[in-house]
Amino acid sequence: MIRKVVIGVVLLIFFVIFLPFLSPLLTQLVFRLPFGWIAFLGRVLPKVTVNWSGIGMVVASSTLIVVGMQWFCSWVYEQVTRAKHQGEARHHWSWRWTFSLYVGLWLLFFAIMGAVGIAHQIGWLLVSKEPVYVARESFLINLKQAGLSLAIAGADEDWDLAKTRAWFAGEQTPFIGESRNLIEIFDLLLFEGGDGKIAAAVLFYRDSKKRARSGLAVIEVTTNVAFPEIKFERESALPEILARYKKRPKGNSE
Repeated sequence: MIRKVVIGVVLLIFFVIFLPFLSPLLTQLVFRLPFGWIAFLGRVLPKVTVNWSGIGMVVASSTLIVVGMQWFCSWVYEQVTRAKHQGEARHHWSWRWTFSLYVGLWLLFFAIMGAVGIAHQIGWLLVSKEPVYVARESFLINLKQAGLSLAIAGADEDWDLAKTRAWFAGEQTPFIGESRNLIEIFDLLLFEGGDGKIAAAVLFYRDSKKRARSGLAVIEVTTNVAFPEIKFERESALPEILARYKKRPKGNSE
């Protein structure tokens, strides 16, 4: 028993250590297969509506079917037992047997429906020309990760404008499966406060469609806070931010 526990712990540690080096597809499968249904329920349940007329019809139909099955099975069972025991029916058909038979029919229906669905999906995968896996990109989450990396780097550089801008120009994205640098994906505006220090930074996507969906990451540096708060604003807030500082910001490579 102890040996199995030790082996399990070692395998778990090995898996956690090497998980970041796995391909994005395999990483997604590891988490999506056991836990993907949680996100699915979170998206679907708020949109579910109850059709009470349909539920009433199912209850009424099930009641009629169960009562009919009970009457028919009781009659058949009684005829069989009378013929077997010379006109005397020693046992009667139980309601429990009827409910078991009815539930069994539903289970058989679900099994057939599942088998048909599996066969349909396998056939679709074999003949479809669409890719089996398409990575989903969450623009807001990526912006948050990039903004957090910028805030950490700025704090490490004591919010020196030149050093922070140099870091941004050469830093690779922290996203899985992405090899480009941050400067190839994002635009960065740095507002100088004095002595070459950064007063504020605005980070946003270069792509206009992605920028419209994710908005802006705004970092306002204050001297009395070690790590500033990262705020997220809509794209339309950029003119207001520019007017707030009343200075021409330093761009990615100025």
